[in-house]
Amino acid sequence: MSSTQDERPKATAVPYQGKPLPNVPNDLVIPNVLSLDFDERLWVSQAPDIWFRPLVFSVSQGYFVNLLRVRKSGILSRHRHTGPVHNVNKVPVDGPCVLRTSFEDCGLNEDNFAHPLFLSMITVGMWDRFGELTSRARSFRLDSFLVFRKGATALISGAASGIGLATAHFCYSRGMNLVLLDVHEHSLLEATSQLPSTSEIRTSMFHLDVADAKAWKVLQQGISTMHPSGIDFLMLNAGCSVEPEAGKTVWQDPEYFSRTLAVNTLGYTNGIAALLDTMRNGTESKPRAIVLTGSKQGITNPPGNPAYNASKAAVKSIAEQLSYHLHSDHPEISVHLLVPGWTYTGFSAGRFPSKPDGAWAPEQVVEYMNRKMADGVFYIICPDNEVTEVLDRKRIVWSAGDIVYERPPLSRWRPDWKDTAAAEIKDKITL
Repeated sequence: MSSTQDERPKATAVPYQGKPLPNVPNDLVIPNVLSLDFDERLWVSQAPDIWFRPLVFSVSQGYFVNLLRVRKSGILSRHRHTGPVHNVNKVPVDGPCVLRTSFEDCGLNEDNFAHPLFLSMITVGMWDRFGELTSRARSFRLDSFLVFRKGATALISGAASGIGLATAHFCYSRGMNLVLLDVHEHSLLEATSQLPSTSEIRTSMFHLDVADAKAWKVLQQGISTMHPSGIDFLMLNAGCSVEPEAGKTVWQDPEYFSRTLAVNTLGYTNGIAALLDTMRNGTESKPRAIVLTGSKQGITNPPGNPAYNASKAAVKSIAEQLSYHLHSDHPEISVHLLVPGWTYTGFSAGRFPSKPDGAWAPEQVVEYMNRKMADGVFYIICPDNEVTEVLDRKRIVWSAGDIVYERPPLSRWRPDWKDTAAAEIKDKITL
C-alpha cells in the first residue's frame, strides 16, 4: 500500500507474478480498495482507535479478509510466521506511511520473500479519507532497524569498560557514529582503538568526569559541531562504588555519600541537561532513545551500601520522570531504565579473576537490552545465570510489600523475617 493518496493502488494492480512458493496461496487483488464506501456503520470497533470491516470472504481458507483502520501509533501486531511472506519492508523510512513492518531473524531470497521468525507491524502514521495524517509519526517499537541504525550517532558514558564498552561495540557493528566518554583515560584510549573511525563511521572520545557539569557544557558545544543532527542514542552508564574512609562507617563519612551521588546520580542529570536538547531539536524525526543504567540495589535496597542504593534509586526515579515528560511532546524519544543482573564488569573483576558461572557477560546484557527496547519495555530488568526473571519480580513484589503490609524496612534480610520472606518468595507469591 502506498503512502500518499495520489499513489493509491489502481485498477491495473496485479497479483504477485514471481516464482511460486510451496504452500503459499495465490494473491487476491481488490482494485481501488481505499476508494470503497466509507460508511461508518460498516466499521466495527475492535479496540480504542482501531476498527475493522469485512472486505471479502476467503472460500478456500474459510475466513474473512478485513480492512483495518488505525488512528493511533505503536505496535499493531507482532506474530510468528511459519512460512515465507512477501518482504513488504520497502515502505519509505523517512516519509509518512500507513504501516511499517520489521522482520526479526529473517533471510531474503532473490524473489524478495522473507522467512521471518517474527513480523512486527508498526503504525507510524495513518491517513484518513481526506489524505491527512491523523497521528504524528511515532513508534513504540524501537528495534535495530529503527534506533541502532547506520549513520546514527550514539553517545555512551562509562564507555571504556563493561556494559558501556559492550554497547559501543554493538552500536559500531551497526554502522553508528560513536561518542565515547569515560574518566579513565588509558582505558578510553584502548576502547577507542578497538572502534576506529572509518570512511562511514566517526568515533570520538572525551576524557570526562560525569560529575563535572562544566565539562558537560564543553562537550555539548563539541557535539553541536561534530554531529549537527544531534544524538540518536544516549546511554548514561558511568558509575562508581565508593568505600568510606578508613576507620569510619558509611554513616560517619559524608564524602562517601557526596562522591557516590555526584557520579551515579548527578552524572546522569548533568548529561540529560547537556544533551537532551540535541535529541529534541534534531533535524531528523527518526526514533531516538535514552538509556539510563540503574541497579537492582536501587529497587530492592539490600543493606550494606546505602549511598550506592540511594544513587540508583534516584536514577530509577529520574528515568521514570523523564519518560513521562517526553511521552506526549516527543514520542519519537523513548526512555529505558536498564537494570543489569550479576554482570562480570570492572566492578566485579577485582573480586573474581575470571567470570563466575552465575554472572552474565556484558555482551549478554546488551543483547537483552536490545530485545527489550525492541518490545518497547521501559523497565529492562536483566536476569543472570543464577537469578531468573521470575525470581527478580517476586523479590521486587516482596520489597514493595514492606510498605503495603507495614512490615519493617528491608524485611527480607532481617533475622526475624528472612525465613518467611524466602518461603513466600519461593512458593506463595504469584505473578
